[in-house]
Amino acid sequence: MKLKKKYSYKNKNQIWRLHITDSDKLLLETRETETERREVFFNLIDIHSGKTIFADVQFEEKSWIGVEAIYKDVLFLHHFAKPDMPGHKKIFAYDLAGQKLLWQNDEFVFQLVCDDKLYAAFPSMTGIKYIALNYRTGERVDEKILSEEEMNKIAAESEKDYSPYKFPETYHPLYDIDESVKSIIEEQTRNYEIVGNVEFIDFPDALTMNFHFKKSNGKLKNLFLTIDKKKNKVILKETLNDDVNAYAPDSFFVYKNLLLLLKNRNETAVKEIIGS
Repeated sequence: MKLKKKYSYKNKNQIWRLHITDSDKLLLETRETETERREVFFNLIDIHSGKTIFADVQFEEKSWIGVEAIYKDVLFLHHFAKPDMPGHKKIFAYDLAGQKLLWQNDEFVFQLVCDDKLYAAFPSMTGIKYIALNYRTGERVDEKILSEEEMNKIAAESEKDYSPYKFPETYHPLYDIDESVKSIIEEQTRNYEIVGNVEFIDFPDALTMNFHFKKSNGKLKNLFLTIDKKKNKVILKETLNDDVNAYAPDSFFVYKNLLLLLKNRNETAVKEIIGS
């Protein structure tokens, strides 16, 4: 396996979350962390070329807003019921291609979107009920009210296809994993004081791994390695974060033939995977 550098995306704010659309666009949700406002910005790039489609888009609510889902290049957002509280309220539908707000609803709460329908929740005298809306217009698809049992069935039958992705596994010496993988991880980490978990993705001919270790100054360094399994040779070694105070998981994943690395909290480095 070879890794070819494609591009690196940097932002002045902290990269909070990454979302990939059906049309291979990468939406980066960023937050400024220097003030109490912690304002949110949305950036869209082509995941293969790194070309910027739009940058630092904000909405009327600039802080207490988050992503629910992206479906057919429509971004669904929510407000928070209370600042710093996890409960969601309202639904906003934003067309990424047209860069415009399609609709919003202040009464319902997003549940899921599939088969061109957005399912939303609302309170009733007998508990929470659910309805189906057209995902692009926000209009009722029909007058049917769905029960929790019906909603659970729809959710179970509409799980997202994650087959284009590879996410890291957490290493533990007692886990049932390939002995060659275990041997490589043990060899590459034996000289470090590991903090947190070692994460890895196993390919047929290579192993990618990520870990934090304590430095002499007490701070942590986050190291990413790619090892050729046949030659037992490190073919890529990158520092993702240095002099950090805490372990932070989820620093890399694979989408199709692309490796995405989150570096220094404000950079996403994208590499093409060749020959694996």
